[in-house]
Amino acid sequence: MTRPGSSRAWLLGIGAALSLAACSSGNGERRFRYAEAVEVPVAVTERDQLAGLLAAFAQRNGLAFHDTSPRAQRLSNGHQTLAMLIQRPLTNGRLWDEIEVTANGNAPATVTFAEPLDKGIAADSASGRAQLVAELRRRWPATRQVPLLPDGGLPRAPRP
Repeated sequence: MTRPGSSRAWLLGIGAALSLAACSSGNGERRFRYAEAVEVPVAVTERDQLAGLLAAFAQRNGLAFHDTSPRAQRLSNGHQTLAMLIQRPLTNGRLWDEIEVTANGNAPATVTFAEPLDKGIAADSASGRAQLVAELRRRWPATRQVPLLPDGGLPRAPRP
């Protein structure tokens, strides 16, 4: 007889392992990588301006913009205060989560740019990334680059 819940824990462990494997290639490298990340020192009172800038960028470039901040706030008991996403159509027509914007509390917004696995959109993605980072720096000059790890991941944020 097994303990109640042990099967569920085992299945959750298998699911986590499969998720990690899906992000890795056969040689141990991550398939999912960030191409770039920046921190935008946008005040809470200016976040609607950030949303407007992102929505305008998405519209000009034929991308889809989603602001799910209210849902993120509910799900995180108010800890996550900003959650936005920009999606780009792939060559097969499906949408791909290219740009994600998050913030916790009053912290700066972190903008991450996923590296495309679809090489057919790589040039458009790189060009759009450069445009958006330039726009962010014009509006918030203290925007700073976040160094990426060698495997394309983000460094862990220091704990308070």
